[in-house]
This record gives sequence, structure tokens and C-alpha cells, in this order.
Amino acid sequence: MKKAQFAVGQIFIYILAIIIAGLIILYGYKAIIGFRHKAEEIALINFKTSIENDIAKIATSYGSVKIKEYDLPSSAKEVCFISSSKLGDTTFSMPDYPIIENSIKSKARQNIFLIPMAEIPIYVENMEVENTFFCITPSRGKITIKLEGLGNRTLITKP
Repeated sequence: MKKAQFAVGQIFIYILAIIIAGLIILYGYKAIIGFRHKAEEIALINFKTSIENDIAKIATSYGSVKIKEYDLPSSAKEVCFISSSKLGDTTFSMPDYPIIENSIKSKARQNIFLIPMAEIPIYVENMEVENTFFCITPSRGKITIKLEGLGNRTLITKP
């Protein structure tokens, strides 16, 4: 009789151990996913802050040229820049990117777009872009652009 009671007790302990191990694994998985999401958010905020500051700084330095490299969130497959003067332009056309086109036509305060779309919109005043817009594909999570001060705005081009 004692052996049967011991076996039942031992089975209960094994089941309890499996449940606890499963809960620990589930919690760990959720924590790792949460850390990755936060890291992406931080990378996006760092990119936004850096590019806004660099464009504002160089805008007033007429003739000044800088080549800058920016780290992007790992989810970014492409970055598109649109001249701030194009916001609200109903004739603006970007057929390969209908969401961006609609955003520009509807005067949304965003002129730098990460694809897939980022959670935080990026708008930089006094930003001019060669040929009104261009898109860059990141290389190893980074993009390089050329900033040129025009006195009251910044011209952004590919280097």
C-alpha cells in the first residue's frame, strides 16, 4: 500500500514540476519578446532624435556639408524622405507607396517614413530632398545620407 501512495505522490510532484517549468518558459518567452520590442522602440527614438537634431543644426550653416550615418530599428527595410514643402500637395505622386502618398496629400505631419511603418511619426521642418523624395534601403541596419545646409533649410541627398 505504501508503494502505491508513494507512486501517486511522485506522479503529482512530476506534474506540478512540469506545470511550473512550462510557466517559467512562457514567462521567459514573453519577457524576451518584450525586451526586443523595447529595443526597437529605443532604436526608433534614437534615430528620430539624431536626424532631427542634425538637420536643425546644419540648416543654418549655409554651404556646410556632412555625410551622416544613422542606425535604424532592425525591422526597417527602407527609409523614405520627402521634402517638407510637399506636405499637402495634392499632385504629389508616389505610386509604389500609396500609404506615404496619402499621408503627404492629407498633410500628416510626417516626412520621414520607415517601411514597414513605424509607430512614431517623424517630421522635420525645413527639410528639402533632391527630386522631392527618395528612399534608401539600409545596409546592416544603417543608412548614410548627405546633409547640406542652405541657410534656412537642409538639403538631403544620397551620398
